[in-house]
Amino acid sequence: GFGSGVPLDPEGRIQEACTRWKKENFFGGAISINGHAGEAFNVRHRETLEANPQMRAYDVYPTSHVPWSEIMKPDANDPSLQALWIADRLADYSPSRFAISVEPADGGGFCVCPWCTAHDRASSQVFGLAKRVADALNDQHPGAMVSLFAYNEHAAVPADPTLQTWLSDSNANVYVMAIPYAFQRTGLSGDELAAAWAAAKPNNRGIYDYWAIPDWAYCLPSENFARNANKIRYWKSLGYDGFLAESSTSAGSVGLLWHSTGRWMFDSNDAIESVRESIYTNAFGPAARPMKRMIERWGREFLLCDLEIGRSFLDMAE
Repeated sequence: GFGSGVPLDPEGRIQEACTRWKKENFFGGAISINGHAGEAFNVRHRETLEANPQMRAYDVYPTSHVPWSEIMKPDANDPSLQALWIADRLADYSPSRFAISVEPADGGGFCVCPWCTAHDRASSQVFGLAKRVADALNDQHPGAMVSLFAYNEHAAVPADPTLQTWLSDSNANVYVMAIPYAFQRTGLSGDELAAAWAAAKPNNRGIYDYWAIPDWAYCLPSENFARNANKIRYWKSLGYDGFLAESSTSAGSVGLLWHSTGRWMFDSNDAIESVRESIYTNAFGPAARPMKRMIERWGREFLLCDLEIGRSFLDMAE
C-alpha cells in the first residue's frame, strides 16, 4: 500500500516512481473518484453515533442496533442520521474536486428495519442517502457531483422506483462506479451487471475492477492481454466513460498489461496482436522473441514451480 509510514517504502520512492509512470502513460488526471467515506464518518462522529443508537443500523428489529465500529452501517431512515450524513458530506465539497464520495463504509451489515428492507435492502438504503446528499449539494452548488460504488451488498440497481427515475435522468448529479466482477451478490454475471447499470443510468458511470491486486496475485503474473482488452471493448460498447482498478505496481507482473491498457482505453479498436507486437519490439528490440514467449506463457497460466522457473531462465538466457 501507499501512504506515509509504509515500511517497504519509507521515503515514498516506489510511490513517486509509480506516479511518474502513470503520468508518462497518460493514466489519471483531473478526475478522481474517491472510495469509501463511511469509515471516516464513523470515526469523526463516534461520540454522537454511540450516544444515539437510533442512528445505527438495526441488526435485530426492533430490539437491537449494531454497536459502533469503524465499518458500521447507519439506519438510513433516521432523520438525525440523514442530517448528520448530509452535513458531513457537504463539508467535504471543494470546487476543484470532481465529486464528493457518498460511499458507505466497506463490508456488509446494512439495516434490517422494515423501511430499509422495503425494496431491496442495501441498494435502496445507499442510493437513497446518496440522493439526499446530491439534492442538498445541488441546492448549494448547482451541478456539483456526488459519487459512489455499486458494490457488494449494494451492487444491484435500486428497486425503488423513485431512485430508478433519479438515476435514469441524464442531468442527475451522481457518478456511479459499478463493481461487477467481484464482491457482488446480485446473481448476475459481471458482464450482465455491467449491462444492467448501463441500461439504468445513461451517463456518468464507470467500471471498477480488480487486476492482479497483491492480496490475491502476490505480484505474480496473473492477467492476460486478450481478456482485459476485450473487457475494455465491452465496457466502451456499453457507454462507460471511466475505469478505476485495484492493481499491483509490479512491472514484471502487470507492467506491460497496463501499458497496453492505456492504448486500448484511447482506441479500443487497436488489434490485440499489433499492440502486443509493438510493445515487445519497442521494449526489448532483438530480445523480443524470447521475451514474448515468456510473457505470453505467463499470461496464459502462471504456476510458480521448478518447471516454470527453469523455462523462464532459459528465455532470459536466450
